[in-house]
Amino acid sequence: MNARQSQAIASHPEAIDALLAAAVQQVRALGGNSTPLGTLLSTALKESSLPEETQALLTIAATAEGRLEQAETLVRTAIERSPGNADLHTQMGYIQLQYGKLSQARTSFERALSLQPNHAQAFRGIADTLLRQENWAGAFLHYRSLYEKGLEDAALIDALETCAAHLQADHWDPQLANTVLSLIEHPGSRPRAWAPLANTLLIRHYRLDIPDAQIDLNTLASDMLFLQVLAKGLILSPEVEQTATAVRTAILAEAAETRTLRESLQALAFALGMAAAQSGYVWPVAQEEQQVLNLLDEQIRQALFTREPIETVVGATLILAMYQSLYSSMSAPALLGTEPNHWPDLLEPLMDKALWQPANIHARCVDLRQHMLKPRTVTEAMSHEDRLPWPTIAAVRIKGPRQSLHDLLCAQLGTQVLNFEKRPLNVLVTECQTGQRPAQLASQFSDVHVTGVDPVLVNIAAAQSRPEAGRFNIRFLPLDLQQLGALNARPDVLECARPLNQLDSPLEAVRAMARVVNPQGLVKFKVTLFDQDDPERIVQTLVREQFDQRHIEGVRALRHAIMQDAHRADWLPILSDPAFYSLEGVRDRFFRGVWHYLEPHHLDELIKSTGLKLIGLIHAGAHSSLYRQPESVQDWYAKRAYNLKKPIDLVIYAQP
Repeated sequence: MNARQSQAIASHPEAIDALLAAAVQQVRALGGNSTPLGTLLSTALKESSLPEETQALLTIAATAEGRLEQAETLVRTAIERSPGNADLHTQMGYIQLQYGKLSQARTSFERALSLQPNHAQAFRGIADTLLRQENWAGAFLHYRSLYEKGLEDAALIDALETCAAHLQADHWDPQLANTVLSLIEHPGSRPRAWAPLANTLLIRHYRLDIPDAQIDLNTLASDMLFLQVLAKGLILSPEVEQTATAVRTAILAEAAETRTLRESLQALAFALGMAAAQSGYVWPVAQEEQQVLNLLDEQIRQALFTREPIETVVGATLILAMYQSLYSSMSAPALLGTEPNHWPDLLEPLMDKALWQPANIHARCVDLRQHMLKPRTVTEAMSHEDRLPWPTIAAVRIKGPRQSLHDLLCAQLGTQVLNFEKRPLNVLVTECQTGQRPAQLASQFSDVHVTGVDPVLVNIAAAQSRPEAGRFNIRFLPLDLQQLGALNARPDVLECARPLNQLDSPLEAVRAMARVVNPQGLVKFKVTLFDQDDPERIVQTLVREQFDQRHIEGVRALRHAIMQDAHRADWLPILSDPAFYSLEGVRDRFFRGVWHYLEPHHLDELIKSTGLKLIGLIHAGAHSSLYRQPESVQDWYAKRAYNLKKPIDLVIYAQP
């Protein structure tokens, strides 16, 4: 822009509006390049008087561009003109919040509320500030108030979930219980985030922490929060699990005596069946219970083979499913001879979880085993025979339109990162387990071909059955890190879904990734620094010395030993880990016997020895921060050590 143009703008402020419109058109034409707005902003800031609409648009432009000082200047000028404008104080608060000026941001939001007490955005600004300060309870109360007033946008649900994951109830609150139940059932929520709050609410309500607490079976059968905690697989405390197993025993005993399952107990039996399936049937089974179950199993088999109506075996099937997978039962062939639509609507999800899904996964395992690479050892081949998929497949939430991974990585790490002509990226995710991370990538980005690999055959079979596998460009293969060369391809982005700490050899894992990645590509992995993980080390010592590492009874014995001593302080991290409440979770976390303690210098040595170069890292947590081109992990840590809470979760980006 030349001097004559600047002088014309100064003489005719309305010209700025036209210039802004032109700049916006240019931005759209350039696909988001913000240079025109930057040029406009630099000129406009020199003017002492701007139309209000123009000033507002310029503020939005400056904030979006990250030019926060200039945005703050624009809003401050507007506030001087209209000090009673609550919207302007709210806008100032969000600029300060983005800048990290948390105290000033809260002051701005409070000023807006003093001017306009019902200003929802200012109230939410205080909630956002409290969230940034990790004041989980305070932020939750604010977000909850907004939710109960009818706000349900995705960002609000995310914020509520973030807070809830850090909260526990110290007393019974029926209004809070209703809110938690509503959010567990909300189609846009992640039920797992509500497990800590839901479990502690149930403990307080029924006084489950008191030995021999008496609970009415009919009361539990009509408690929707209890039913949803079971059905969604949200058990996260010994008290709730022990209550569930006691209720299961009571239902079995009543049914054995009356030879029927009361209709009023069917929803509870269904929820217990769903909970058992999601736990991998890890709950203990008494010998007398097993005897009754064997009789029920035979009755179901005989009834279906003699073509008796489905209705005659609904109760028995519900009871059997509370204890074991229907696919592993004696009546499985007869059950598989039915069709899903033969069963009452109540049973359909349970039949899918306990019968149809396991049958599908087993068929896929048989097919995969015929084509997989030969295992390196006999032990390796046999170790997968009795495995169940883990973790349980969870739906992928898609927010907004699919994006470009190429553009995102270049924006985050610099345009030099993927130094080749823009094209769809080949993405490889190792240690993908049941495919959650590959499914997220394929769902979120439009320019990717995703491959997920995992050494556990049943995990790959489960991943192949994911709904995303049929909708997006994604495939799953049974390979471990040392077999990546069999793909005969060099991925542009190679990501490890497990933290390095959990792998047998972090060095060999990164070396294997560096060996196969595109020379101009990107390696990405997660790591936890300064995590001693002492309770898990104690458990793994118990495992090595006392428990059968493969059989389900060994897992049950280990869990029983820990739950009998549940008040032991150093067991708390284990008892609050969702993995403890599933068969495969326990096998994975405690029977693997692997957790590598790492510090920054270990990570630097590992990256250097594998021929990679550190190009970026993310400090993961409630408020993740990306750092470009750090000299080293040690250097990054040294500059921030005083302000970092241990352990430290990092995401590392490196290139050959």
